[in-house]
Amino acid sequence: MPKMVIWKFLLDRPENVFGSIEIEMPVGSEILSCQEQGGSLWLWALLNPAHEIKSELRTFHIVGTGKIFDYQEGLFKFIDTVQQSPFVWHVFEGWADWSAEDLKSSIV
Repeated sequence: MPKMVIWKFLLDRPENVFGSIEIEMPVGSEILSCQEQGGSLWLWALLNPAHEIKSELRTFHIVGTGKIFDYQEGLFKFIDTVQQSPFVWHVFEGWADWSAEDLKSSIV
């Protein structure tokens, strides 16, 4: 049985509060949860430290409650819902590229 480790990854950036964000993660990382900590959104992932040398870019999407968006079944995986007062964000992993402009109306 391999030894595993849990890492956290910053999800939000000042220039990309809504929309898509790419994060470089070790290959095979398994997302455990997404939560707010210290005013930022963070992902926690389980990974095999032996895979640290190989990484991949993974795309995550942040959608506000009440926002109509183009959900493509089979291309998106729901990660978590995060309350970051006064907002509620829904985080998906997927492959489509949403621009911040497309999602500005996601604040409800």
